[in-house]
Amino acid sequence: MKYFYEKNNISEVFEMIEFSDLEDFKKIVNESNVNIFINEFGQNLLHEAVTQDAPEIFNYLLYCNIDINKLDRDGKTPLHYSTQLMIIIEYIHKL
Repeated sequence: MKYFYEKNNISEVFEMIEFSDLEDFKKIVNESNVNIFINEFGQNLLHEAVTQDAPEIFNYLLYCNIDINKLDRDGKTPLHYSTQLMIIIEYIHKL
């Protein structure tokens, strides 16, 4: 099945990350260039995998050669989000 990469379809792919739907996610990503999926914030799928704490999808995206240096509209890479989340987790553990 071929997907047309319109706004709605891109949103569906981002939702697959949110719900850790790796099987369907792989089907769509395997049919295309993983770097074409950008949300309204300028984030790619790796940004989303980090913020949704989806390690299996994160690893799969790395395997698919996703752009790990993609800047979102705020100039942040997925690594920026990763380090921010680690700081938040450290604070929560201190509570």
